[in-house]
Amino acid sequence: MVNVGNNKVYIQSALNVDTPERKAQETFSMRNTGGFFLKIVVLEDNRKLWSDEVGVMYVDVIRFLSEDVVAEVIR
Repeated sequence: MVNVGNNKVYIQSALNVDTPERKAQETFSMRNTGGFFLKIVVLEDNRKLWSDEVGVMYVDVIRFLSEDVVAEVIR
């Protein structure tokens, strides 16, 4: 977890979430935090930024490191 101003952001890194089981494993702690905090999973793959049905965002590691993804989403 990181604090960005008054916002809390939960960040998890994962190689991939290519199966429902793997996705559930990687997002388990985030889904159980409660609250309306931003939740991001940083992945190895090179897909566009996307969100799942519960609001967890997924972004590739290159974009996460080269752009200020957190600030872009919080705005």
